[in-house]
Amino acid sequence: MNDLEFKLTGDLGVLDFMGALVTLQRGHELLLGVQRQVLGRRAGHVRWVLAGLDAGSAVTALHGVPLEGDVTDEDLGVVVGAFTSGTDALAHGADEPPRYFDVSVLEAYKNLVTDLQKYQVGDLVATTPGREPVSVPASAVLPPAVVRLEERFTVQGTVIGRIEAINLHERREMTLWSELDASRVRVTFPERLYPAVHAALRCRVEAAGELTEDSFGRPLSLRLEDVEVLPEGEDLPTLASLVGSMPELAEGQDPREWLDRKRRAMGLK
Repeated sequence: MNDLEFKLTGDLGVLDFMGALVTLQRGHELLLGVQRQVLGRRAGHVRWVLAGLDAGSAVTALHGVPLEGDVTDEDLGVVVGAFTSGTDALAHGADEPPRYFDVSVLEAYKNLVTDLQKYQVGDLVATTPGREPVSVPASAVLPPAVVRLEERFTVQGTVIGRIEAINLHERREMTLWSELDASRVRVTFPERLYPAVHAALRCRVEAAGELTEDSFGRPLSLRLEDVEVLPEGEDLPTLASLVGSMPELAEGQDPREWLDRKRRAMGLK
């Protein structure tokens, strides 16, 4: 199931060309956002090609084409299914983000609704074989799951990630990529912390301070108060070595054998 059709229901006699083009592009951006969440690094191995333009109507048919062997038609079926079901949930006022709809995808949905209202080109209807059509009305109201994007909270907290850049123009800032969700966190720091920040460039760190988060708990910015360089992943102790350091936990058994039994009992091996 790697076919998807976008249709605008507006009257062709008065349909604004630029508005139709922008709105269809918003639908495509929403699809690509879901695709990135479903496929991860493989998302770039798919190309959506134009499969048809229906004369006399604002209909655009797309067909997903895998460019690499690590993406299958089944994978594309998951992308299309997640796109249609998630979009339908938001159009019906979802309180929580649908699966695969992270903050960037919710922003794409917000842009789609904004442009539908702006250009008045009708509803955007997405259709795929074997599923009911999904409609985002021109009169759509942003659901709570999207409205919450605007909420901000300030707490004392930490972010674990990697410092990729330092900017000393106008104000002291650094870019930190969160290890939790690979999001970019803007960090400001006082002059006294510059030596520590510079020494930690390109390193895995724990940054602590006044943290601004969105309503989903995603870190957005941090006023740095302390920074500590952490071991790289390959330098961290293994689970077996941790169990081995506590012989009473493994009841005197070999740590690896004890872990294997626990995993089998939990159905993990």
